[in-house]
Amino acid sequence: GQAVPPVDAKLPMMTAPLVFGTTPKNVPNGDGGSYLSAQPAPVIPATDRLKVGIAWAGSPTHKNDHNRSLHHDLLEKNFEDRKDVAWFSLQLQPNDEAKRLIEASENVTDLAPHISDFASTASLIESMDLVVTGDTAAARLASQRGCCCPSRRTGAGCSIARTRRGTRTQNCSGNGSPAIGPK
Repeated sequence: GQAVPPVDAKLPMMTAPLVFGTTPKNVPNGDGGSYLSAQPAPVIPATDRLKVGIAWAGSPTHKNDHNRSLHHDLLEKNFEDRKDVAWFSLQLQPNDEAKRLIEASENVTDLAPHISDFASTASLIESMDLVVTGDTAAARLASQRGCCCPSRRTGAGCSIARTRRGTRTQNCSGNGSPAIGPK
């Protein structure tokens, strides 16, 4: 690269909030403290069941993908055992095994055709009661919208799920699985 031209002053990026007097009270965070906003997606059907969006894999080329992605056998068991849950796949490009799981379960709706960018994903997530994900992009969108329980094999990063329709919110259980149930 080129040489950095002379400057009058230097300010390390992480020092900028201190210098400018930035506090949580004076940062414009949008509606309700959220810097993102999205309208619920009209493609999500109304249901009395808990609506759970799931993005079980990130990039398959990531060197640690085998530890970040949820295993298909775990998904299959949950899809079949939890008939009280309406499952929605938030996988942008499901692999062949994921497609098989989605097609085999009448309890899973594939939302991939409705995902075109972060805005469309945020709209779908806004329609969910809970999001379970091993994908960091989906986790960040969901946690900003207040409806995320990033579930990894370690259980790291779990938060409280947002609720609608009187469903009790709880922290994730110790094994990283979402703890859900009626009020």
